[in-house]
Amino acid sequence: MPSAPEQVFDPRISQQELLAAWERFVETGGGANDVVPAHIAESWIRARERKIDPYRIPASAYLEEDAYERRKADNQYFVSIAKPFMENIYRYLEQSSYLVVLYERDGYHLLRMGQRADFERGYQLDIREGLCFDETVLGTTGFSLAKRHARPIQIIGCEHYVSLLHHVVGYYAPINDPIRSELMGVIGVTTARTIPNPHTMALSVAAATAIEHSLHLDHGRKTFLFYWKTLQATMDSLSDGVFLIDLNGRFLEVNASAREIFGLGNRDIQGKHVSSVLGAPDLENLIADVLAHSDHEEKEVDIQVRDQVYLSSIKYARGEMERVQGVMVQLKNVKSLSKVIQHIAGDQRMYTSGFMIASSPKMQGIRWIARRAAESDANIIIEGESGTGKEVLAHMVHLASPRAAQGLVVINCAAIPSELMESTLFGHEKGAFTGAVHTHIGKFELADRGTVFLDEIGEMPLTMQAKLLRVLEESTIERVGGKRPIKIDIRVIVSTNRDL
Repeated sequence: MPSAPEQVFDPRISQQELLAAWERFVETGGGANDVVPAHIAESWIRARERKIDPYRIPASAYLEEDAYERRKADNQYFVSIAKPFMENIYRYLEQSSYLVVLYERDGYHLLRMGQRADFERGYQLDIREGLCFDETVLGTTGFSLAKRHARPIQIIGCEHYVSLLHHVVGYYAPINDPIRSELMGVIGVTTARTIPNPHTMALSVAAATAIEHSLHLDHGRKTFLFYWKTLQATMDSLSDGVFLIDLNGRFLEVNASAREIFGLGNRDIQGKHVSSVLGAPDLENLIADVLAHSDHEEKEVDIQVRDQVYLSSIKYARGEMERVQGVMVQLKNVKSLSKVIQHIAGDQRMYTSGFMIASSPKMQGIRWIARRAAESDANIIIEGESGTGKEVLAHMVHLASPRAAQGLVVINCAAIPSELMESTLFGHEKGAFTGAVHTHIGKFELADRGTVFLDEIGEMPLTMQAKLLRVLEESTIERVGGKRPIKIDIRVIVSTNRDL
């Protein structure tokens, strides 16, 4: 932000005295310190040391047209931010007598607001596009002083080093990049009126400040947009369904997987209430309950959506001072989750298709038969006494089969109470019995496209064996309390230590 302006004008010194001091300095190199401010005198000295011609503007001070157009193109963003504020200033000025000019950091003017002013025509100034106002080119100018001292400057007529600018009065304020804290350019208001006007100085300072604020806000907007798009891309890359809900139960953001889960396609649902979009009463009620009791623990429950079961995780989204701003809902497909778990569990057991060690001819024969059986999709029964490795053989068959990439769900029939057997194997619908507060997916459904291993099948109740027969014959199951069959694709391996 521009600081207070540099005081450069002593009202007791007339333009005639300034001109006389300038003429003495140009001729002798001295006599300026008693008349002009120190920073003006210092600038004159630097200009003289660089052998800058005080009576003309050299041709080298102008950029060639192509180079100047490239420079303007490089600064187009800066111009687009500054232009509205320059237009605003220009409205309050006597437009035939003032110019509003924007300079880039090297001193080339990028934008000039106003027609060719009277003072330019009257004094035959050639301030056209491509002219550089840097101190190394034109000596003492309003731009060069504002840049060097990093503060607002007013410069009066003969304080300029080049005589062609002696009829120009200017008010300049630096514009800094609010992010990098470096000079971006300078804004100047120029006129031929040699009596300084503090209001004009205030206008240039206000414009520079406003431009810096606008640059800062635009940077913040772009940064926010970048992080928001990164968040969206990250969310869309997730296989889980994820969406954000505000405190009023309205959508803030939905990722691609969630849109697919709920069949939303490309519908614009931002700002809409969950109850008008999801069509999943269990989930809607759960979200409403979590929002209504923000002091509750975050929840994970099974939710059914369009005939699929998902593990829903609802977490509070917190903002400033840890205040709850809404919730984030994450949906994991239970089947996929189960297969991942089964795959990890299999890796932990370190089983491979060749892990079964056998030296006796009989065991080698069993292993050969198992491998041949694995190549087919036939259901298998393994008989043998306890402790002889029936489950190991079942793993070998699964891992050697085309279903090896899918899960192997192991079920110990002897460990499941008979009253829970059907629900465990086939799952149940919400409300199917007392305590069934959510839909539950069964082991067989979890094993879809994989293998089910029923250990100790002889311990399964006879009524369940009859239902299992239907699964084997028709490849369908029906959840407890369900009203429709569910198609599954599984291979069944059973084992027993009984003589069935």
